[in-house]
Amino acid sequence: IDGGSTDGSKTLLEDQAARVDHWVSEPDGGIYPAMNKGIAIASGEYLLFMNSGDTFYGAGVLEQVAPALERHRDFYTGGVCLDGKIRKAPTSVGPLFFFNQSLPHQSTFIRAELLKARPYREDVPIVADWEQQLYELLVRDGTYECLETVICNYDTTGISSVCLAEGKLDNYVLPMLRDHFSERMIAAHRFNVHDVRFKLRTLLEHVDSVRERIRLLRYSLKLFFTAIHK
Repeated sequence: IDGGSTDGSKTLLEDQAARVDHWVSEPDGGIYPAMNKGIAIASGEYLLFMNSGDTFYGAGVLEQVAPALERHRDFYTGGVCLDGKIRKAPTSVGPLFFFNQSLPHQSTFIRAELLKARPYREDVPIVADWEQQLYELLVRDGTYECLETVICNYDTTGISSVCLAEGKLDNYVLPMLRDHFSERMIAAHRFNVHDVRFKLRTLLEHVDSVRERIRLLRYSLKLFFTAIHK
């Protein structure tokens, strides 16, 4: 699905047309309208979304994953190769996971019927894939399985990666959280547990006194519960 780009993508698609079941190159409303266009015409049981800069990690990836898909989970996520380093998929997902990150759509197989019934939101330029994961796995309590297989080479120049680096994700994430959760639960998002844990570990590495370590731990717990009850 190409948005009518002028960077040679259409020419490439024309040259490789015999290897592609369906392709289209025409102006659209952005990332998620294009993904929804693909959802509408897809005929398989599971969908995986690769951006133009992403590639499969190896030629046999789909064959390796196929047996796991017979277990019919709603979501399967495998590892990604990011700047030459392998990042494994989370073994489980819950509120603390989704309030701080998302499953990479490039390495996540999603049951097609979920996306056909509830396509990606088109009112935001980014993070609609995160909102869909959050809704299906937290709100609807869908099923998830971690795959050991590395699925893709992840392109870090995409719009979501750029917005993350520029600190703009919260402009879209917080309003979506409010669509599904109370302000008290959203406090877990404002209080970034992973960031605090890293800072606390760094502090503890430089503190020899047991008493001082206990004081730091108590202070961190106080911050956490203060955030949760705001």
